[in-house]
Order: sequence, then structure tokens, then C-alpha cells
Amino acid sequence: MYLDRDEVAGLAQVIDRHRTDLDALGADLPVQPIVTGDWRGVVSGPKTATRPRPLSRLVADYPAHFPDTACVFLLPDARCALQKLATDLGHHPWHFKPATCWLHPLSIDQSDDPTSPPLLTLHHPSTDPQRFPDYDGFASRTPCGRVREGGETGEPAWEVLSAELAHLGRIGGRDLLGEIRAASSAL
Repeated sequence: MYLDRDEVAGLAQVIDRHRTDLDALGADLPVQPIVTGDWRGVVSGPKTATRPRPLSRLVADYPAHFPDTACVFLLPDARCALQKLATDLGHHPWHFKPATCWLHPLSIDQSDDPTSPPLLTLHHPSTDPQRFPDYDGFASRTPCGRVREGGETGEPAWEVLSAELAHLGRIGGRDLLGEIRAASSAL
């Protein structure tokens, strides 16, 4: 995941302070767990490093266009080392995780109009900003970001993502779930 400046500083501090603990959890971090990347000119800058991992063999319905790599913080048992470390130390599970990670598949998108407030977005395959003719999207193609199609039923996204929305609301001083419930009942 790509990181902002504050996330890089915070993550670097966690790594410096808890590298031994992270390794004991099974993270086996490389010398540089934060690297610089560029993805098709859409996003660039600091990001968590990745390593080869045969996810296409391990995950049912793994998108064919996804690479067989994983974040270096993904433990062998598919848990996040940062989340496990946080709970082991008595913190909220997302205490050390970059916001982009714990919010996924939601994103906070800023309009080109600087006077417009940012939008909390759950991308559909047709709006996925990482969709190209030769790449069928990212957020809308991960298991937690897929839209149910063809009569499949399930809970509304805001209910499935209620923990993320509640946490983001606490950070922003808003009752996002209450706002969504009110808007949903008005429909």
C-alpha cells in the first residue's frame, strides 16, 4: 500500500521500536520494509514492500490479473503483523496500520474542486481508478471490494464495513454510521 508522509514516519517508528517483535510474529521483514514505487503513473511514492507469495494458488477466485505478491507485513497465516502487534500490546487492532490498509476497500477521494469536501468512496468496477484496458481494477476486484452481481444477495456495504466506518467517524468526530443510516432510511 502507498503511504503518506505521516504514515511513513509512524511505520518507521514502529519498525525501529518493534522489529524483533514483528519478526517473532513471523513477519521476517526485509532490511527496507518501506520502498518507493510507481504504479502506471496513477500513484507513486513510499509504499510497503512486497514479496513473492503464491496467492493465486492459495486464495479461491484470486483475480488473474493480480500478481503473486503480498505486503511484507502479511504473516504466513494471512493475518497482518501490524494488527497482531497492536492487539498484543493492548492497542486497537488498527493502531499501527496505515489508514489505506484498514479502510480498504473504501477510499477517501478529493475532488478537483478544492472547495469540495473529500468523498468517502466504495468503488464499483466502472469507477475503479486502477482499472485499465489490460488491468481489471484493484479495489473493486479484491474479495472485500467486490460488488455482488446477478441477483446475489448480501448485506449492504455500509453494514459489512461498519467497523471501519465507526473508526473513521471517531477519528473525524462524526457519526458516519448514523449519517448513513439516516440517509438510507430517507430513500
